[in-house]
Amino acid sequence: MAKSRSTLTTTLYSAAGIIILVAAVLVVLQLTHVTHFFEHSPTVRGAGKPLTHLASTPDNKPKSVQPTSSVNITGDTDEHGAQVSNTPTNSSDWSTSTSGLITVKLPSANGTFTSGDTIEGSAQSGPVFYTLIDNQEGEISQGEISVVNGNFTASVQFTHIASGGQLDVFNTTTGQYNGKQENVVQIPVNF
Repeated sequence: MAKSRSTLTTTLYSAAGIIILVAAVLVVLQLTHVTHFFEHSPTVRGAGKPLTHLASTPDNKPKSVQPTSSVNITGDTDEHGAQVSNTPTNSSDWSTSTSGLITVKLPSANGTFTSGDTIEGSAQSGPVFYTLIDNQEGEISQGEISVVNGNFTASVQFTHIASGGQLDVFNTTTGQYNGKQENVVQIPVNF
């Protein structure tokens, strides 16, 4: 009886030790940003899927946003990090991800963004991806922009209906558009 009790105690201590070890490894992975068990990160929507969380009615209840045309996936011209002449030099005009890994210098928040304008910024890793959202139509343009020497630049062609929307610039876990979004910069824009 004493031997089986000793074996049971040893087994319980071993199981507890393994559980503590696994928990410690998970915490270390989380703290080193290798994985994100305890954070919610939005996923990238595929082309043509409706967005239902951007536009609001006067009573601040979400308004359903249904796309009325196809998303422009090929409407960007990657400039491979070349800077444009009208880039704001004052960093307070820039938008930066909470991680600090992506900074968007153009367009400025709440600025006017028209078809043919440039998305410009810097990123510590690449490529970066963007989604342009019309508050009435949903996604109207999306694409991939290469990061060259820490910079990215692309001119974007699009058609809009609303007078405003949002530009999202981000990396993904897979380095492909359909991966989980990371380092998201959300910029409200006027069309």
